[in-house]
Amino acid sequence: MPLRASGQKKQRSQRIDFDWDKQQAHSQKNQEQWLLALQPGTLDPLLSYLMLIRNLQQGKIADFRFLLAEKNEVKYFTLKYEGEETLKTKLGNLKTLKFSRINPDNPERHSAMWCAPDLRYLPVRIDHTEPGNKTISAWISQINHLDRVQ
Repeated sequence: MPLRASGQKKQRSQRIDFDWDKQQAHSQKNQEQWLLALQPGTLDPLLSYLMLIRNLQQGKIADFRFLLAEKNEVKYFTLKYEGEETLKTKLGNLKTLKFSRINPDNPERHSAMWCAPDLRYLPVRIDHTEPGNKTISAWISQINHLDRVQ
């Protein structure tokens, strides 16, 4: 799964290819590469958020622990349920459930995600903070065809 990000200061490219027959993943970030041993249930970063949404749609509102293949290792992470918050968005005020993820090896690197129950738990805000308090935020600004999603 390729992921590309660019900005004024640097460009990044990250990719993780899973080979379940060999129980390994090939991970690449920029020019660095790694071969990771997979365990059953290992997720990539995007799939971890989709699994959280699926769990919420099934009524499982709690901390979510998962194995994540990221960069050069496979390790456990937890999305911690922080409670309900109402966010003011371009779609209006939305009731959300907030989850946070703290990197156990680097507490200055953390993420938070707010999912809206009225929008089938779609994330409506995601914040990611790197060391030095460099934060990237993504907010929902519009939504089309949610009625078509099952």
